[in-house]
Amino acid sequence: MNLAELTLILQVSIVPIALISGIGLIILSMTNRLGRIMDRIRLLINEKKNKAQINLLYRRAKIMQRAIIVGSISILFVAILIIMNFMFLILNINSTIMTIIVFSLILILLIISLVLFIYDLTLSLKAVEIEIEIKDD
Repeated sequence: MNLAELTLILQVSIVPIALISGIGLIILSMTNRLGRIMDRIRLLINEKKNKAQINLLYRRAKIMQRAIIVGSISILFVAILIIMNFMFLILNINSTIMTIIVFSLILILLIISLVLFIYDLTLSLKAVEIEIEIKDD
């Protein structure tokens, strides 16, 4: 392997590494949100507050858990894509179809993760509505 081939291999791996960084930041936001949800659940349980609100928060926590897991799996597939591209370049194998398939899978997983995140945002308003109803009573 000469320097030109090694440079090509490194160039092919840079874009997926940037993708890992971006998805990682999204997951960081999701884990922070999950932590706040869990803290709120613990507070309401200790205060023996409204069961409906606790149940809704628990539901949101499960949604955020799924969003984080799916996002993490997408990062796993990015790592697989990097290794796959390295191997295909080293072995001089045409990997166009496999790269397209794996990259599409990464994007589908990312979309699912973001849809779950958006769904949690919607439910967070529902939790606020319940809290407003409690305070009005």
